[in-house]
Amino acid sequence: MSGRPPVGRPRVACTGRGRNQMTKPTARRPKRGSQDEGRDSPLFVRSVEKALTFIGAFDAGHRHLSLSQLAERVGTDMSTAQRFVYTLEKLGLLRKAAGTRLYEVAPQLLNLGHRYLVGNELIERATPTMLHLSKTTEATINLMVPDGVDIVYISRFHSRNLVNAEIMIGARLPMFATASGMAILARMPPEDAEQILASSNFTKLTSFTEIRPDAIRKRLADIRKKGYAVAYQETSVGDISVASAILGADGAPVAGLGISTSTLTMSLQAAEKAYAPLVMAAASSLSQRL
Repeated sequence: MSGRPPVGRPRVACTGRGRNQMTKPTARRPKRGSQDEGRDSPLFVRSVEKALTFIGAFDAGHRHLSLSQLAERVGTDMSTAQRFVYTLEKLGLLRKAAGTRLYEVAPQLLNLGHRYLVGNELIERATPTMLHLSKTTEATINLMVPDGVDIVYISRFHSRNLVNAEIMIGARLPMFATASGMAILARMPPEDAEQILASSNFTKLTSFTEIRPDAIRKRLADIRKKGYAVAYQETSVGDISVASAILGADGAPVAGLGISTSTLTMSLQAAEKAYAPLVMAAASSLSQRL
């Protein structure tokens, strides 16, 4: 960390890709990262990809959509949209909002996410450690995994000083803006980290977000030396996060373990001093058990 950012009244651009973010007319395809390489294979079923774009059309700013709105956001004609939406509705993944002709995501979709959570060995092993950290620090404890250029929350223990309640399991943020993401990038082979940075959209989430590639590279070099990363209000105003990478059996980073607190309760220096040893020890312990 290159010192505390200047104090001022920050202007929030967006937090967690939620309500304040500008959205494009068409829905984005699900992030695939290196999986893009296989999309030209004859084994690739494009109708499955298309179906997922209809689900991906819904977000915090588009909770209810008409058939025509879905067709517009996905970028297809009404006939195609009707067939896909009908199928997704019959599968229980979409449903009509009560008393309207608008569609919304159905609870059945949670079953897919639940299967990931209960089948994830890392979550199971990390839970006792996260619970211990939560009780010891009275801070928010996050477990996050990389996915393309983003990092995804897969487990979270809240504290009473929670800064951003909009961040839930499944939320994703750019790796370069988070402590866990930077900790993971620092433990990657340099060429892999460079590829992620080259593919990232350097947009400010708050006025504190560092988006200069050269400055980010310098921070990564510092993180490699220290063994942990710090993010000061870069994804949410009022949030301080300290994180370290969890390594797999081959030594590659598989997740980030982070401790988050509020600027109202701790200074940046106090949080770094208190939490860095704890999060490094916990991440190291989990790494050895993988």
